[in-house]
Amino acid sequence: PLCPIIKIVAVNQDFISSAEIDIAACPITYYGLKYNKVYVSINIKTSHFYGDRVTVVYLSGAVYKTNRSVWNADICSTVTCDEFGVATPESTCGPMERCQGNNTCTLDATCTVTASTIIDVIGQLHTVPDRCGYKLMEHVSIPDLEVFGVFQERRRKDVSFLERLVLHLKSSNVDISLEQGGRVKVNDTVLPFNTSEKVVHGVKVSKGPNGLTAEVTASDYAASIHFNGHTAQILFFPPMSLIFSCETTYTEDADVSINCNDTAEWCNILREQPFSTCNLVVDPQPFISACSSVLCKYPAVDGFNCQFFEAYTRACSMHNVSVEGWKSQIKCAETQAKCQNMYCSEHEFCGEKNNGWEWACLCRAIFASKYRPTNTFGEPTVCEEHTAALTLAGCLLEERGIDYSVLHMNNESCVGQMDNETHMVTFSFDQTNTCGTVVKSNGSKIIYHNTIQTWNSSNFGIISRHDDVHLDFSCHYLQPGVKSLAVRIKDSSVIQELTSGQWRYNLSMIVYTDEARRHALTPDTEVNLDQTIYIELQVDGIDENLLSLVVDSCWATTESSPNSSLKYSIVGTGCPNPVDKSVRVINNGQGLSSYFSFSLFQFTGRTGKIYLHCKTMLCVNQGTSCAPKCNQSSRRRRSAMSNYMDQNPGLITMAWRH
Repeated sequence: PLCPIIKIVAVNQDFISSAEIDIAACPITYYGLKYNKVYVSINIKTSHFYGDRVTVVYLSGAVYKTNRSVWNADICSTVTCDEFGVATPESTCGPMERCQGNNTCTLDATCTVTASTIIDVIGQLHTVPDRCGYKLMEHVSIPDLEVFGVFQERRRKDVSFLERLVLHLKSSNVDISLEQGGRVKVNDTVLPFNTSEKVVHGVKVSKGPNGLTAEVTASDYAASIHFNGHTAQILFFPPMSLIFSCETTYTEDADVSINCNDTAEWCNILREQPFSTCNLVVDPQPFISACSSVLCKYPAVDGFNCQFFEAYTRACSMHNVSVEGWKSQIKCAETQAKCQNMYCSEHEFCGEKNNGWEWACLCRAIFASKYRPTNTFGEPTVCEEHTAALTLAGCLLEERGIDYSVLHMNNESCVGQMDNETHMVTFSFDQTNTCGTVVKSNGSKIIYHNTIQTWNSSNFGIISRHDDVHLDFSCHYLQPGVKSLAVRIKDSSVIQELTSGQWRYNLSMIVYTDEARRHALTPDTEVNLDQTIYIELQVDGIDENLLSLVVDSCWATTESSPNSSLKYSIVGTGCPNPVDKSVRVINNGQGLSSYFSFSLFQFTGRTGKIYLHCKTMLCVNQGTSCAPKCNQSSRRRRSAMSNYMDQNPGLITMAWRH
């Protein structure tokens, strides 16, 4: 005390009941608080103050003389005042008990969980080094309840944070999850809060501006669990134990911008005013150690540097000690409300954006590590069932200051769709809605190309805070792959499946006996030499409005290899062999089906199978015709072939036997 000697007007004054002394002229300052009045509490017998100077000490609502020991049943303690006016209470309550007054001690264990640290009920500090689940409570007094803490990383892979609490009710096998943004889930269903309080399977869950609170009672015992999105205070719980299997432990290089001496000095403010008013009730050392160890590795962003102070003051409030005005005194901004009611997905956390004043769902470090090194925003394009889709991570866009709602495809009406659970943004097109897709050929591929881009600058006014975006994505069909199939002509058709990424189509070769292509050969059909047959090649599974099938060449060999030295040309560069008058190219490059005819033959002096090989290509129907221009009475020309000429043409083969 700054002024421990108080002058009493009367030389001898008896206090036979509680009294009040005005000491405004010489106030007492005790652990940072100034007192202008002294209240004399008479608990056991009448106190007598003699002499014109009396030394008194004020503690827990009572005044004590120096060099005396006095029993105070209100705090279940013997209070000893030394000659310097320092009062030391010695409680009869155990380390996990709290005095309820009238010399009554009740079990009162408090566990604090914040960031990657756990301060258990006896003040021991534990550090969570990984992304694990820990059992924080299982007690015989409330046998139906287990409480788990789940930890995940945020900006760094090697520092975990408390992300949610799970209350497991064993008898009903129900999980009540207290999550980020003030969200509560019962099993996998979000609990709506149309009132501030809900009762779920006997658990009272309330939601307020300071977070979520769950209360559980059983016979004469009660447990209270509070979670504000980053810190949990759990009343009446034993020490934690590991219960879930852990995921991979990560390491990262130290952050060179962090000075550990500065962080230690900052954390030790918990021993100074105004926190010192609580130091005798709640030991600040575990909180200081937790603060120092984490802030030495993790940057002081997202209000994180003040998180441990908030955890300490809340622990004090649970012991009826209020620490007032600390946020303004040490310049800690109010950040809790920023994340309240903001839902972030499993791979996100609520944090401060680079501009310093906006808060958003940002990417967790492990999730983002797949994309940041390559400077991408999401997964590769998915090409499937004639649909192309590109999915971007909303949090990666947020990091770059890109608002997904200002993005569109070539057709401005085609915008991204955000999944409300994952916050992934998907852009897609298909054959029905092409969204301005451009189709082109680069030789071996038919490419469907589109671009994700920002709105025209005129939509933003004279200034914009959005980066310009230009993300190209595409799907393609490969020209038919080389593959030979040999069948007897009586089998009548060959079907070959071709794949490009995940876009697939079928190429078939069918033999008919009539030009109308009504009578396909069957296993029992007999054909003779010099009989005219009709060969149809057809693709299935692509858009006929954009592509056509072109038969580039067909030839016969005596061996299954298309590169056999002995060969006979039937169709070349899309046109019939001019020296074989039986060959007619009836339709070619005018849709997804091409067909031609010729008369059956055999190689002179050879018996056995004869193999027919056809090389096909896909052609883009844009601007020019895909049909080869042939003059049946003169040499063949290659005038239309540039649209589809390719280093990897498709090859399909069938055989007949004479």
